[in-house]
Amino acid sequence: MKKKLFSALLLVLSCLHWTSCLQISTDQQVENLMTFARMYGYTRFFHPDDRAEQINWDKFLLKGIEEVQYARNTDALNISLKKLFQPIAPSVQIYREGENPAPMFDLEAHDNLVLVGWRHSNGAGKNHQSGYLQSRRTGRTYSIRKYGATIYQISNLEVKEGTYYDLKVKIKVQGDPEQPVGRALFIAGDGRKEYELDSTDWTVLKMSGQMQKDHDRLSVIFRLNLHHPCEVWLDDVQLKIGSDSTDLHPFPVLNSGFELVQDSLPTSWSCNPAGDCTIKMDRVENSGQKAIHITKDFYRTSEVYPQFGEFFDRPLGNDLHCRVPLALMSKDDEMIGVDSINGFNLFKNNINNFDSTSYTINHPVCRIANYIKIWTTLHHFYPNMTKAKLKDWESVFEKELYKIINGDIEPMETALYKLLKHIGDQRIFVGGEYLDKKAFMPFRVEIHEGQIVVVHSDSDKIQKGDILLKMNGKSTLEIVEEKSKLFSGTEVFAEQCGLFYLTHGDKDRAVDYQIERKGERKNINMTFSKDKQPLSYYDQESVIEVENDIFYINLGIASLGEIRHHIKELEKAKGVIIDLRSRSQQNQPKEEILNYLTEQPSLNRFQAEAPIVIYPDREKVFRDTLDRYFELESKEKFKGEKVFLIDKSSRWRMELIALTVRKHKLGTIIGQPSCGLLGNSCKIDLIGDHDVFWSGTNFMSPDGKTYFKNIQPDILVQPDKEKIINGKDALIEAAVAHIQNNPI
Repeated sequence: MKKKLFSALLLVLSCLHWTSCLQISTDQQVENLMTFARMYGYTRFFHPDDRAEQINWDKFLLKGIEEVQYARNTDALNISLKKLFQPIAPSVQIYREGENPAPMFDLEAHDNLVLVGWRHSNGAGKNHQSGYLQSRRTGRTYSIRKYGATIYQISNLEVKEGTYYDLKVKIKVQGDPEQPVGRALFIAGDGRKEYELDSTDWTVLKMSGQMQKDHDRLSVIFRLNLHHPCEVWLDDVQLKIGSDSTDLHPFPVLNSGFELVQDSLPTSWSCNPAGDCTIKMDRVENSGQKAIHITKDFYRTSEVYPQFGEFFDRPLGNDLHCRVPLALMSKDDEMIGVDSINGFNLFKNNINNFDSTSYTINHPVCRIANYIKIWTTLHHFYPNMTKAKLKDWESVFEKELYKIINGDIEPMETALYKLLKHIGDQRIFVGGEYLDKKAFMPFRVEIHEGQIVVVHSDSDKIQKGDILLKMNGKSTLEIVEEKSKLFSGTEVFAEQCGLFYLTHGDKDRAVDYQIERKGERKNINMTFSKDKQPLSYYDQESVIEVENDIFYINLGIASLGEIRHHIKELEKAKGVIIDLRSRSQQNQPKEEILNYLTEQPSLNRFQAEAPIVIYPDREKVFRDTLDRYFELESKEKFKGEKVFLIDKSSRWRMELIALTVRKHKLGTIIGQPSCGLLGNSCKIDLIGDHDVFWSGTNFMSPDGKTYFKNIQPDILVQPDKEKIINGKDALIEAAVAHIQNNPI
């Protein structure tokens, strides 16, 4: 009987709670959430207390939204905000309209005190080799994001599902024995293993297992995530594979001992340092042999950072304001002039133990939390966010909150692209682990002459030259037009994004297509099943002789080793065609190709700028500029005519190479205008399996006066549908004709 009464009482209390929630108007809920979002951004990004880095901010957002959304009035909201933010930021003041905040605490200068304040950079400075938003506090030897280096090699050999493998590498680590150095991630195909790194002399790390899927091109990757200043050496990579775990044979890893070096880096390997890391080659003591050497330096902030005594006052909404110090002082790693942290530990545990498992990506609270992360990040750090755009962006955020509260929740990817389109930058896109659940069709399509044409197929059901008319009963042209409207940027770019939806979808989902082949229509059923998009019609070769004494390099898939293998022929050739189209995405493009294009000792690859932010709301934004040079060390040069191919697929680093070519007049550019996606890639980690990537850097056009938009070709050549169907490439043909008509 008592249990029934208790259950009934809980039911009544629950009903009273939700009845109370329903009595809060939508306008009040939106205003509460806007106030909370502003306070979150100010505290998360600008208040420098150590406590802020010990909080699980995702859980804080979820719990905070639940706390503030249904506050009935300003007094209730004020209490909720102080309950949430004062344990994290005790020196922050939240006060009502008309009240006078207390003066910031006074502290006399002292030799043993260290200033602590935030400095945010979007990755264009000379110390920034990574594109991620770099948020650092002066007076602290660590940053929010850990940095390291990636060294990898992609083989041209296939490895089948079920193949056994055994990977070994020698490693040496030097660092502070009292500090954790970081972690190492080894990858061979789909095999992965992570190691904690501590200071050690030479030792061998091992990984073995069985491939879970087929690999057209096997990747061997070493990724180091380093937390503190240290040095790491890698040497003697050994990979063995076989159909039986007891009978493994060596897999041909090129330059496995890092003995072959070009331009100060090992040949056949791609090396990507990030953050404060550098990569070089080094001699192993007592042997004379070489090893790859990764160094993580101590980060030293530039002279731009907040000064002690600086603070800001901001209206939060709901007749509430906040006062936030931009800099604090610390002694012996303890903040001076703020309350004790006794209550903070209990608060931190409550937040970190908050059960967030029920908050899926379509849960309204989770959706609001993710929108707050996106809105505040782009509000404070997006490089092209003017004062006028700030108001528009806030209005967009407000409208999205109304939609969510009213139950209008679209699929996450669609909703995010609709939100981000308001920024008006095609360099903002959606990614994340949800893409692991997607797959490709075994064919590729392009739009030519107003029709969607199959330009390559690995399936017997559909052939090159087929016209794709319908997808699940709907016109494919209508689908492309509808999906294109989700994306910012040029019409060509949006169209390419719309095309993507015709051949990319949920893994193992079946689709009915209607095609036209030689004037006849037929229906076929196919399944999204491929991990990678098939190569395009011109992506089959890496380095070939296309005409007598005229060579072609597909820079998207050609390795440095393959280019070096043909270097004598390329050096004496009448002409070299270098393809900067990016459809294959099989390999990172090689800026090292610049070595062979000019006798100059170095090239200015690009100029870029990005904001340095130490004040909120785009106040007093500093500009960090970068002139990036490429030192040329190769003695071999291409002496003939040089032609570069671009089209609407040319993006990112391919555009960067084209930009350098145009800036220094290193050759003739043929094709169509490039995509216009040149920028770095800053990531917003969302709750769930979606993320948002945005560019925090503006690259300059070759004139150095305006921002880069895209590369226009010297000679415009449009693709020809009939030539594509017949396996010919109009751009390569035009390049050959240009070289023959312009001999050097």
